[in-house]
Amino acid sequence: CRSFGIPESLVDEALAPGSLPTIIEQRDLAYVVLNAFRTGSGGRLDTTEVDVFVGPHYLLTIHDGGVTSPTLVRDRLEHGYELAVPTPMGLLAHLAMVAIRRIPVLIDRLETQLDDLEELAMRADPRAITEVHALRRDVIVLRRGLVPQRQIYQELAEEAGHPLVDEASRSAFERVVDYQSQILESLDAARSLLGSVLEAHRSAVAEQTNEIVRVLTVFSAIMLPLSVVAGIYGM
Repeated sequence: CRSFGIPESLVDEALAPGSLPTIIEQRDLAYVVLNAFRTGSGGRLDTTEVDVFVGPHYLLTIHDGGVTSPTLVRDRLEHGYELAVPTPMGLLAHLAMVAIRRIPVLIDRLETQLDDLEELAMRADPRAITEVHALRRDVIVLRRGLVPQRQIYQELAEEAGHPLVDEASRSAFERVVDYQSQILESLDAARSLLGSVLEAHRSAVAEQTNEIVRVLTVFSAIMLPLSVVAGIYGM
């Protein structure tokens, strides 16, 4: 960071854990905090912080080893991949697109699990409730990470007059915003489906309860007259 002339205050901010997604712009520098998604303990989704410094001729990322998108983009560039927008901001837009293209795969996996959960819910299997709550947590994690990042990219897409954001970069960030909006719509649909699975489970449990009550009522109707007659003759 010293070799690139980055202020120490921003370096301290980058090294501090738990920063929320944000963007800080200076005349020839933009500091962006993003969230990357990865599979944590128990197979559940988790987020990790990615700090990005964008200057006139460089893009610097700071993250732990669990983030694969920057490494993937760097490998592409080393093997001769040409950016559509060959600027540092264009590289940031490309990095953002590479990162969010993994999310539809996660959504497809979630939808596949929903099909299995529907069968469990129709059988009133109690495991359905646990799995639904776990998937709802994954959806919430994705939304909490994507919504503020979309606002950051939207701000960059609407940026006018900043020396680091040219017209081609703005168009690239507009594509990122549109793609993230589609993903958020898919997440909203998945959340609605999870609610439907819960309702199906409740309906199946209620139906089983009604069947048990019906059987008990039949036994009561049979046993009550016998008890009355036995009581009378017992006296």
